[in-house]
Parts: sequence; structure tokens; C-alpha cells
Amino acid sequence: MDLKLVIRALLWDPVLGRLEHDALLIQNGRIEQIGQSDQMLAAFKSQAHVIDARQGLVMPGFNDAHTHLFDGGFYLLSVDLRQARDEQDFQHILHTFDQQHPHETWITGGHWDHESWPSRQWPSRQLIDRVVPDKPVFLVRLDWHIGVANSLALELAGIDKETIDPVGGSIQRDPHTGEPTGILCDTAMKLVQRIIPPPQVRERIQAVETASQYAAKLGITSMQGPLDDIEFQILFEAMEKGSLHFRFNAWQHFEDEKKRPSLPQRLISGGIKIFSDGSLGAGTALMFDPYPGKEGFAGLQIHSQSELNEMVETVDDRNQQLIIHAIGDRAVHMVLTALERKRQNGSLAPRHRLEHVQVCRKKDFTRFRNLKAIASVQPSHCIDDMRWLDQRIGARTVDAHPIKSLLDAGVDVAFGTDWSVESLDPRLTLYAAVTREYPTGGPEGGWMPQEKITLAKALFLYTWGSAYAERCEHFKGRLLPGYVADIVGWDANLFDIEVHDILRARIQFTIFNGELIHYAN
Repeated sequence: MDLKLVIRALLWDPVLGRLEHDALLIQNGRIEQIGQSDQMLAAFKSQAHVIDARQGLVMPGFNDAHTHLFDGGFYLLSVDLRQARDEQDFQHILHTFDQQHPHETWITGGHWDHESWPSRQWPSRQLIDRVVPDKPVFLVRLDWHIGVANSLALELAGIDKETIDPVGGSIQRDPHTGEPTGILCDTAMKLVQRIIPPPQVRERIQAVETASQYAAKLGITSMQGPLDDIEFQILFEAMEKGSLHFRFNAWQHFEDEKKRPSLPQRLISGGIKIFSDGSLGAGTALMFDPYPGKEGFAGLQIHSQSELNEMVETVDDRNQQLIIHAIGDRAVHMVLTALERKRQNGSLAPRHRLEHVQVCRKKDFTRFRNLKAIASVQPSHCIDDMRWLDQRIGARTVDAHPIKSLLDAGVDVAFGTDWSVESLDPRLTLYAAVTREYPTGGPEGGWMPQEKITLAKALFLYTWGSAYAERCEHFKGRLLPGYVADIVGWDANLFDIEVHDILRARIQFTIFNGELIHYAN
């Protein structure tokens, strides 16, 4: 028999809190028993492998409710501009990557963030041309709603001063010449993305295997997010072979919905992804009031209210779960209106999801609760946005990242990261939710501190809350007999350390489906 005994001075369940017992017995991928370690050792020591983790905390594995799995894997393998401190640093990192990868026909990746530069100016095609003029380059901002292309990439895509902005997107142009600057927002990015050679299957396999190894080190045993048909097939085959160590809830885009197979409790599908607006970082999230200095521009409305109504009705009638990207206050309001209309005209399934909810008017909290909708949020967006949000949306920051207010209103909340937009590291998510401070500290007391939550609540939302959001809370997200043995062990008791030390705590081990997949020496 496959027996493992995990001994711990402190076992923590998201619903019950600290457990009275100090040991777990795992058999055939599930938690078989919870009891006292001395009794279990006496009964099973000769049959079981013992992990003594009495100095830390044992809890269910993390469930990231919003990831871009393959993008994250490619992020780990491609040029990383997230740490660029200014335009010169941007160029240096890009040039170094190009020199180290001379056979790449395109350079992609990026994750640059101009808001962290002293100039706060968007990069341009000329900035890239100076260091990589002879190969096409397309680099996304860390929020995936803005991309910058060099001159060669624009030329290959046929983008010039005469190119018309696509619906739901915009091409930034030089105000004097009308020539494209290289910046493409939202759907305009597809003008370049459609000509980039798709990754080969072997490259996609490498990306997802790299992501799996990375997630194991971080204690992440479940993830949720969109997959195209090729990605789904690769993931399906890899999971059948047992080469990946996480569970995944795969969403499809509304336009691409097809019947997909499933591996029970390993790979499930059924969520339908819809976009309703852009992003705050790109200045395209759909707001009720115009952006300061934008001459009446209030963001991108990707679908009209009637179109949203129809899409919601179609998906709900199929008994599928809606996964709707809604960041700005007007986008959130419109999605809730579409859900209300469906309920008024017939039945409405519970647990449809609004992803991000970065700005939400208080009057919409009650609607959220009454519709039994899920707010799937990413706390690390908060400590990124707060650097520039006051300048971007002014007084409406009072409605930004209202995690505690949503909870107080009775709204069900799930935690994720939006990886690779933000870091996949759960420590940053927990830290952001509990402190609302920069990783380096400050502002003192936290930004809009009334929205801080407790560590226990943050862990709850990151485990059981995310399982509830994907309708899987009956078999994962808790330390209970019969639940899957997806478990992480910390090297410290998180409840005994200073809150700022969360970022320095370490995952000691990760168990997935009863198998030890990571152990830190």
C-alpha cells in the first residue's frame, strides 16, 4: 500500500483553523486519517514514510484561481523585462537576451512596467530598434493589455499611419506625424500576434513542464485559467502520462467553445471566458467616468450590454460556468446587469465568476451577493496598482481593490495571481492581502488599510475559496479524511512570525496526490 505519514505540531485547515491532532495518514492519493502522531507511528511506522515537520505549518496546497499557464511557462523561458528600472535597463536586458539567443527568429515575452521607471513613459519602437533592429520584436507589458513592437514587426504586420484602430483596441500614434509609436493596446496587439510563428509542440511541452516544476516549489497544487485547444491537448496528454504535478481547471474562450475530455479531479473543463473591458495598467478598464486628461475616454467597452446579455444567457443555458474579465467599475456593473437579466428571464446558476474586480462601486456589492457570483481577485495587483492608481483614476481609488468590503458584504471571493502578469509566488499574494504595502515596506499602515484582511482569511481564500469558485470544494482545499492529499509544509508557523516576514518564509515540502514532489534541503 502507498502510505505516507506527515507529522506536524500544527495542522491548519482553512475552515476549522488549527486542528487538535498533529498527524496525517495519506493513502492512495488521499488523506486517510487525521490523528495523534504517537498512535499512528505505533500502527503504521513499518509501512509508512515519515515526514517530521513539527517546526512549521502544514496546510492544503495553494489553488491559484487565475493563471495563464503556458504564458507563465514561456515567461520563465523568455526575455524578462519585469526588473527593468528604466529605458536604458530595458535596452540592456533586451540586447543581452538577443546576444544569448542568436537563432531566435522573433523576440517575445517582456513583462515590462513603465510605471516603475522615473519617466513613466511608454517604450517605443525606436527604443527597441536601437538594440535589435534586424529581427522582429514584440514585448508585452506585465498586464498583457499593452504591447510594444519594433519597426520591423510593425512592417511585417502591415501597421502604418493609415491602419485603422480595431474594435476594442488602439494603435498609439505620434501626435505630429501620425506614425505608429509601436504601442498597441488590447485587441490591437493581435495585429502583430497573428503573424508571430506559433510555438512548436516541443516548445509548449517544455514551457508547461517548466511551469509545473516552478509551481511545485511554491506549494501550488491547483491552477485555473484559459487554454486554447492545442494547449489543452498537450496538458491532457501530459497528465495522462503523469508527468505534471498539479490539477488544472481549463477555460475556453466564448468564441472557441468545443467539447473537451476530462481527467477526473486532475484536468477539468467547462468554464467559458469572456472579456468585458481592458486593464487599469493600459488605461483601458471600462469606467463610469472618463480618465483624467483623456478628453471623455472612459475605457474600452469590448461588448455592448445587449451582447453581454446574450452571451451570459447562452453560457448559463448550457449549464457552464461564466468566467468574465471585468476590471473597471462600469464593466463590473454591466456584467452584474447581464446576470440579473438572465435571472429575471429564467433561472441563473450560482457561482458565475467576475475576474479581477479591481474597481467596484459599493452599491454593486449587494448585487454581487444576491446573484451568488464569485469575485476572483488578485491581491498582488493591488500593491502594483497603488503606485500610480491615484493619478490614473483620481478619487475613484476609494473603490479600488475592495477585498474586505466584498467579504463584509457576503460576497464569495477567490484568490489568484494572474500569472504571468504578476508573480506566481503565494507569499506575495498573502503579503499583499494582509499588509497592502510594497514588498520593501510602506506606506505605513498600508494603502487603504480598511481593506486589509487577516492571514487566516487570506489562506482560506487561497485554498478552499478558490476550490469553491471552481465548484470543487467537495474534494480539495481542506485537511479532511477523503480529500485529495495536496498538501504543503512551511518551514515556520506563519501565525507566529511578523507579517513582513511572510515574504521570507519558505515552502519546506509539497505533496501532490499523495506524492512528495518537492522537498527543500
